[in-house]
Order: sequence, then structure tokens, then C-alpha cells
Amino acid sequence: FIIRPSTDGSIKVTYYTTEKDDVIVTEDADTLTLLNEVEWFNNWFSGFNFAINDDFYDVYVYLPTTVVYDLNIDTSNGTFDMNDLDNIEILYFNTSNGIITIDNVTTQVMTLDTSNGTIRLTDTTIVGNLEADTSNGKIYLTNVVVDDIDCYTSNGKIIAVSVDCDDIKLRTSNGSIELTLIADKADYEVKMSTSNGDMTYDGIGVTSERFNEAGQYLADLHTSN
Repeated sequence: FIIRPSTDGSIKVTYYTTEKDDVIVTEDADTLTLLNEVEWFNNWFSGFNFAINDDFYDVYVYLPTTVVYDLNIDTSNGTFDMNDLDNIEILYFNTSNGIITIDNVTTQVMTLDTSNGTIRLTDTTIVGNLEADTSNGKIYLTNVVVDDIDCYTSNGKIIAVSVDCDDIKLRTSNGSIELTLIADKADYEVKMSTSNGDMTYDGIGVTSERFNEAGQYLADLHTSN
């Protein structure tokens, strides 16, 4: 799914379809469903390599910027790419296999879930909470303003740079965690733990797992490896 601002004030959904590769579209109240059942054929040709162009399976959604939207998008296999929208109140995206990329977006609440892919947020403002979860991929947060952050990956590093938030929880079962906050570090109680790795606080290697317990906000970082 690729989400972009509309240039003519109307909602548009565009996608690729042929007689042999049809897309079934159904609309029920406020829910639009696109179903594409891809048939795979095993063709063997000596000396030739065949590849499928993933662009054929992209769905483009164009939204007017004069209306506030709640978006709930669920796909079994696909990426999600959104940018240059400030009129999203609630954003929920779930995919079983795909990369999530968000750039220059403003929302009230954001929930992102992919079972196999990188999550990347850049220049994004979230008035409420951010939840991001991937079971096999990296998480990147750059220039993100948000109330609370809860990010988890079961296999990958987490890098958060120039983050402005109250409370932040970053967890990975196999990877490093790097965090740079815009606010004064004295405002944050910091909890760090690792079962097999090094810890660094303010550029210095440390063994203690807790700092500034009187801090107003909380940064909770954990990696098992």
C-alpha cells in the first residue's frame, strides 16, 4: 500500500489487474476490501530466468488533505509507504510480510505490525502513542515527536535518533539499541539491560542498569543479545 495526498480533492485507489490476474473489490459501509489471489505456476525453461515485478501489486491510495481519516489497513503480504499527510487521526497497519516506511506524517495514534520487515519512521509527529512491532527486522526512528513509544523486534537492531517523547520502551531479543533524545537526559530515568552485550550511557561504557531514578520520564531499553 502506498498512501499519498490527493492532488484533485478526491479519494482515489489505483491498482494493477488483468483478466488472468483479477482483483476482487468489495465495499461495505466504511470498509474497502481488495482481494487478489495470485496463482503460481512452475515453468521450467533452460537458460531463462523469470521474475515478477512487485510494482504490479502495489495499491496506490490518494487521500484529500481536507478530511480527517482513521485508517485501518490489513494485508497478508505487502509493504506500506506513507508520506506528506497531516490529517490522519488513527493509523493502524498490519502485514505478515513487508517493509513499513512513514515520512512527514502527523497522527494522533499509530500502530504498526509486520512479521518480517523493517519499520522506518522519519519526520513524524504523533500526538498520542506509537506502537511498532516486527518479528524479524530493524526499527529506525528519526526526528520523531510523540508522547509515548513502545517498539519491539525479535531479531534486529533499533536505532532512534532525535526523538522527542515522554516515555520510551525499546526491546529486541537479538540486536543492538541506540537512542538519542532531544530533551535533557536529566529529565529521564534510564533503565538498561542486556543478557549478552555491552551497555553505554552518555558515550561511556557502564555496568549499572539504572540511572537518574528521580527523572520525570522513562527510557526503558532491553536486549537479550
